[in-house]
Amino acid sequence: MGVLSGSRWFQRLIALLFVLVGLTTVLMTIYTIICCPLWWPGAPRPEIPAEVKVVLMDDPISVTTTASFLDGVAIWNLRGELVTKFRSAWAEWAWQLLLLLMFGFILWILRLLDRIVNEVVKGHPFTLDNARRLRTIGLLVVFESLLTPAASYATSVWLVGKVEATGVVLSPTNEWGSMSAFLLGSLIIIIAEAFRHGAAMREEQELTV
Repeated sequence: MGVLSGSRWFQRLIALLFVLVGLTTVLMTIYTIICCPLWWPGAPRPEIPAEVKVVLMDDPISVTTTASFLDGVAIWNLRGELVTKFRSAWAEWAWQLLLLLMFGFILWILRLLDRIVNEVVKGHPFTLDNARRLRTIGLLVVFESLLTPAASYATSVWLVGKVEATGVVLSPTNEWGSMSAFLLGSLIIIIAEAFRHGAAMREEQELTV
């Protein structure tokens, strides 16, 4: 009874998150249509941030230390955020659509989780359908862990190639993907395969009885 009650509370939490993310997606869509119309060249453009690495060309930044085993401490590279705005409304829409795609992934995952918990509430957690849903969630998590940093890196490369800075060299960051999110997605896929195998064995046992 306690597990069933907890599953129902979790289902309600998923439903609440689904509504909040869905409302955010709708508001972002309305904002893009109203504030960034394609027919208004002078429409306001929100700032687009991109992480960059700043390499000092001349003298490094001197750093003092109280550690007796350190000598010659200096800073040559810095991390910063390059902020700009798109001049074209088409580019702004492309950027906003990418963000909406991320929210779409979240909504998809929440919907799949809701169906899985619904099966748990009914007393049928180990089914082939739940295995497929878990595998889809894992694939979405892995895909998102690669897509988001890839888009950020591509934006950084594009912006760095269009600007020049005095006294420093700008280069895109070399961070690719979130290892924790990638491992989480891979773990979910492995669990989904275990679910699928267990559900298949259960169905075979039911057929032989």
